[in-house]
Amino acid sequence: AYGMTKLSQEQMMNEAVHNTGTKVIHLRLASIYGDSMEPSGVLFFILNRLQKNETVTLTNANKVKFDFMHVKDVCKSILYLSKEKITHPIINTASGNSISLMEVASMLKEITGSSAEIHNTDETTETSEATIQVDLLKHYLGKENDTFIPLREGLTTLVKNNTI
Repeated sequence: AYGMTKLSQEQMMNEAVHNTGTKVIHLRLASIYGDSMEPSGVLFFILNRLQKNETVTLTNANKVKFDFMHVKDVCKSILYLSKEKITHPIINTASGNSISLMEVASMLKEITGSSAEIHNTDETTETSEATIQVDLLKHYLGKENDTFIPLREGLTTLVKNNTI
């Protein structure tokens, strides 16, 4: 349903500018995280439990994968792309690195130094993986793509700025 809503929005934008001479480029943003983000969602659920040394209970954490991209990298990408002559109508904006929720939880546990346990139950055999094709983004960004903030570094800053 979420993906269909996004596709519908893209179609509405295309229809709105049809025959106007305006060019629309759709940037499909991945799982964005970083400084000043709203303290909600899965990252903050895990972080809050770990900081309180409370057990983190997850479901399908080995089966669900994300492609996290730091908000500063998203901004840098948008700025850079706005200066380029883009010939493609859709560009996926992501890091190109997929990571399981369990790996993220373990990384946050290590960063926080928490003694909390992480429990996971995998209820499905299917993997939900955010494998996002970023070849176009890499093409347009060139060497700028090599300077994305590594997830561990970004999460370390997130933890430092969101200690309860």
